[in-house]
This record gives sequence, C-alpha cells and structure tokens, in this order.
Amino acid sequence: MRLTISIMSAWVVGAFLALPASGVEVAADGFGQVLLYPYYTIRGSPNAFNTLISIGNSTPDVKAVRLRFHEAREGAPVGDFNIYLNAYAVWTGAVFATADGAGLASADHSCTRPIVSSDAVDPTPFNNASYLDSPDGGSLDRTREGYFEVIEMGDYGPLNTATPGSIAQAVSHDDDAQPIPANCALIAQDTGAQATAPTGGLFGSALLISVLGGVDYFYAATALSHYTDTRSGFGTPGPGTPSLADAQPPVSVVVDDMGRTIRSQWSRGIDAVSAALTSVKLQGEFVLDAGTKSGSEWVVTFPTKWYYIHAGALVAAPFQSDFLSGGECERILNLTSSGVLYDRESDFQPIPIGLGEPLTRGLLCFATQSVDFNASGVLGAATRYTSTRLPPMNYQGLLVPYQDGWMSVPLDTESSPLFTAGDGLVHRAISGASTVFEPNGAVTSRPQMTYFGLAGIGFAISSYSNGTLIDTSGRNVLSTYISGAPLHGSKHVE
Repeated sequence: MRLTISIMSAWVVGAFLALPASGVEVAADGFGQVLLYPYYTIRGSPNAFNTLISIGNSTPDVKAVRLRFHEAREGAPVGDFNIYLNAYAVWTGAVFATADGAGLASADHSCTRPIVSSDAVDPTPFNNASYLDSPDGGSLDRTREGYFEVIEMGDYGPLNTATPGSIAQAVSHDDDAQPIPANCALIAQDTGAQATAPTGGLFGSALLISVLGGVDYFYAATALSHYTDTRSGFGTPGPGTPSLADAQPPVSVVVDDMGRTIRSQWSRGIDAVSAALTSVKLQGEFVLDAGTKSGSEWVVTFPTKWYYIHAGALVAAPFQSDFLSGGECERILNLTSSGVLYDRESDFQPIPIGLGEPLTRGLLCFATQSVDFNASGVLGAATRYTSTRLPPMNYQGLLVPYQDGWMSVPLDTESSPLFTAGDGLVHRAISGASTVFEPNGAVTSRPQMTYFGLAGIGFAISSYSNGTLIDTSGRNVLSTYISGAPLHGSKHVE
C-alpha cells in the first residue's frame, strides 16, 4: 500500500511539473486582463467611418481599467481614460471627428477620469503631446486613425462586500431603475489602496461604421491573460503606467508551430507581451471580384512598436529601423522572401514587389497600416503598405494578379536591401531561460530561445457593392456590405 501511495504521489508531482506556470499569453477564450483593438478610424472617402467601442466585465467584481488610444504612424499615445466598470457591466463609447483631429464621446453613465463628453459633436479631444517633436510632424490629423488598448488596473471585489464610502460603492449604481453611480467625484482620490491585483474577465469589441456609406465591420478585441499580478495606474491618467510594458512577472507563454508550449523569461515586461503576440507570418483572404465591385484591405497593427522605436529610445529588437519622416519601415518582402499569393484554385506566385528595381521591397512603416489590394480604398487609411523605401514613397497598395484568393506574408526577412549571400534574419528576439513542453509530455529546459517575426495583429476586410437594387416590394435598397475575419499568425521559436 505504501509503495502504491508513493508511486501515485510521484505521478501527481510529475504531472504538475509538466504543466507550464502562468505568463502573459493570448487568451483563446477572449477574456483577459488586457484587450487590444487593432484599429479605430474616422477616415473614409467619400463617406467617413466612426468607431464604436465596447468594454465588458464578465465578473461579479468592480474593476478599474485604463483605456488608451494610440495614433497610427508611430503608435504615440493620444488619449488616456480611467473607466470604472460595475459587475457584469459593458461600457460603450465612440470615436468622432473634431475640427482638426478626433476624440471620444460616450452616453454611458460609468465613472470616468477625465469625464468623457456625451456629445458626439463635441467629443473629448485626443492630443498630440507625445509626438510634438516627431520627425513625422505634430499634426492632430494623426489622431484620426490608430489603435487602442484596455488594461485592467485593479479589482475591488463584489459590490455586496464593499463598505459605505468605498470606491466600489461610489462607482456602482444606486438603483437598477436609475443606473447612475453613487459618487463619481470620489475617483479623483483613488490611489488603488482598496483594490487588489487584476483578476481578468474583460472582453470587448469594436465596430467600424459608415452610416452614409451603408457599411460596417465588427471585430473582437485580442485578449491577454496572466498579464500582471500587480495593481497599477491610479491617479491622473497619462501615457505612463499602466502600459503594455508593465507585464509582471516578465514571462510569456506561447504555443508554437510544432504544437509545443513554451514558457520564456524576459528582462522586460514589454518583451514578454511582444513574444506572446509575435508571428513569423500573417495569412488572410482578399476579394477583388469585379461582379460585386469588391475591394479588400488588411489592417496590420504592431501594438508594442511604440516601446521599441519612439523618439529618445534606442531601436530594440525585433524592430530594426529608426522613425523618420516616412515612418519606421520594417522590410517584410524582397526578392528572396517567401511571401506568396494564392487564388482559390491553388494557383500561386510570389508577391510582386517591383522586380525591375533592385532596391524595391515591401515595407510596413507604421504602428498601424492598411495593406490595400489593388488600391481598393475600402477604409481610406492614410498609413498604408508601401513597396519602396526610396523617395517618393509608393502608397499605391499591393498589386495582385488574382480576383480572389489569400496571401501569406512573412514577418521575418533578410536584412540586406541588396539581397547578398549570407543575409541574417533580423526580425527576431532572444529570450532568457525557457521551458519547452512537448506534445508527447516531455519537458526540456533551455538557457534561451529565439522568437522569429514581429508582434502583429489585425484583420482582413472585403467590400461587396451591388449598387441600388429594388426589392420584392418595389423599394430601393442600397446593396453594399463589408465582411472580414482576423488575420492568422503562426509562431516559430527555436
């Protein structure tokens, strides 16, 4: 009996040792401590878009979160808001145009700091304070498109355990029939002392909608779980803490292209977040069907890029270039890269990048950009894929030979613009100590591992336009639609 018990005990201990300890990772179920939204915009021609936002709390606890907007070119922060979410609540807002930029408005009653305007005509404006000295200029027009994130700052527990006069009681509704918080003014005094570390359970989505154009596109936010075990960020909102650089402990957990679960330690929190998001390639569809006047665009966002390239900081791996007046351009395609276009019948060919010009290559130059297929112009983005680093920049979009199909784009490419022999791979980051959990149950330790590619997220959208049709009742119907899906990434770690 003792032998049996000893054997069983050893098996149980071994089973636990074979499970990866927690670290920041992309949440497969869409619930987490951090939410990443790859795109907001108020651009579009001839009919502009607005961006509708929702942030949900799936837990019975009161939570404080930071909502931060970044402009598209450099990823500079342009708007910060603390939002207090009731148990099981969803906060909603929208990005609207201002006279020279963009801003946020919300009819939601949840407590915010600063107070968010409820007037769509006069939203709380975004600002350019973080990029006034940028080589790309300090125009507020840059705030008209970009990406945003939500970071949980702390958890106040269930409302039924809150004491009178507490933050949790102050930000919660007095009456279900009148959903108005008890005392929003109190959050100006919130130091976080009453909160515990974030516990997750956040979810969210965004809707790009052109009312006059008669189209919209919905996407779900990318969630990160096990982001931090520390509360942070209370007080006056600003571009500092909490940020994506505050992952604690700085550990990532990913599943790579061989089905292995890899847990890696990093020297910085931002590197752990980047590792969790890094892909060696992105894949998605496009539709350019002439019969429905279809057009396609991809949105590709590097949500951690700001922390590697912004003014005053040394460029750090996996990014390679300084931010200049034309952006910070990372080469993703050249004559020897493996980017491939497929039609729907399995025909394929390399992505054309200008074979007649030896210095021509495909570049992603911004924190957020569109990859516009055959100049479709679905979103009217100002930050776009370009096919040359030499002036003048070519923003004509990606030329493809097929009406419909899909594309695979590498995010790890050779370093030399002249395509000389022995080019080294440049889009890579090297971790600290790592543990590899094999699909067969084996566990190995490594002193370091190399993560190939860039931390990119995004989606592909396609438009379908049949013009004005007449329905069975004789009414005119604007038959215009947009559909899409997230871009798929794969991870390669050695």
